[in-house]
Amino acid sequence: MSTETASWLPDGLPNREGLVEGLDERVYHADATTLSQSGAKTILRSPAQFRYELEHPAEPSAAMIQGSLTHALVLEQPHRFAVNEYSYQKERKAWTERADEIKAAGLTTVSADMWRDAQGMADAVLTHPVASRLLTGGQAEVSAYAIDPVTGVQMRGRFDYLRSDMIVDLKTSSDANPSAFARSAANFKYHIQDRWYRELYRAITGEWLPFVFIVVESSAPYLVSVVQLDAAAEEAGSLLGNRAREIFRDCTESDLWPDWPTEQADIINISLPRWAVDVAWEIAA
Repeated sequence: MSTETASWLPDGLPNREGLVEGLDERVYHADATTLSQSGAKTILRSPAQFRYELEHPAEPSAAMIQGSLTHALVLEQPHRFAVNEYSYQKERKAWTERADEIKAAGLTTVSADMWRDAQGMADAVLTHPVASRLLTGGQAEVSAYAIDPVTGVQMRGRFDYLRSDMIVDLKTSSDANPSAFARSAANFKYHIQDRWYRELYRAITGEWLPFVFIVVESSAPYLVSVVQLDAAAEEAGSLLGNRAREIFRDCTESDLWPDWPTEQADIINISLPRWAVDVAWEIAA
């Protein structure tokens, strides 16, 4: 696997291209000049929201922290976290003081319960016969940068685990049943991420790699599934990714970030979902 050093980040070159190992996660996420798959999802909803979140980054939620901790334990990089041995409910003053110490050291505070669940998830993934096999022979946390050949937009991504024959992404979920995860994939637009990462890798290397999700439940017994989206989902992800890059290009060039990504009249006509109309007719019958 050919990679570049991260020495040119964050000051950067105007054209960032290549695979980068060992890039600090905070540097990666602080980059406001390139478009990530998560940014693509936001800008499809609202360019104004996208711009606001760039200028006002939110603190991570407890669920996000637990997901990050699980990733770190699975990928053998837990050094960014520290357990706060106090109880927030029972020893709030001591908890707060310890959390401040951990933050001052540049680490993220997690509770003992959060660490226990994250360790359970990690153990479940690393002992799963398929998931454990996919997490060998590659490199964890590889950042990637490329220029979209159609729009000229600079794309970025961060692969959880990159093998020479596959891109592997780890997801925590309340339900790892494949049929339930299909609904989560639609709700969270994981099909955009799937296609985004595949296109990003192709732009760098000229190769298509399959994209596979390892899904682990966030509570005991930490059930695991390994899934792959079908061709229809891939096509949908490609269409949405293309549109996101077009919006990002146009907004960047004009420095206009409207509430909604398409021009609308002053007053917008909307339709009820078909089911709501059908219910009205059934009641009236």
